[in-house]
Amino acid sequence: MMRQGSKRELWETIQPRYLKASKAEKHKILDEFIATSGYHRKYAIRILRHGYPRKQQ
Repeated sequence: MMRQGSKRELWETIQPRYLKASKAEKHKILDEFIATSGYHRKYAIRILRHGYPRKQQ
């Protein structure tokens, strides 16, 4: 299990590549991200497209 900080670091490196990728490449990147982070597929898609939700104060 990865720490939350490690997951965010992984997200920071993968997100720019994901946003520029074709549909077939996005599928491969998403599978890689899910396997590494342990996130559910739909949540991983949301994070890669829009970023992490902000904490409300």
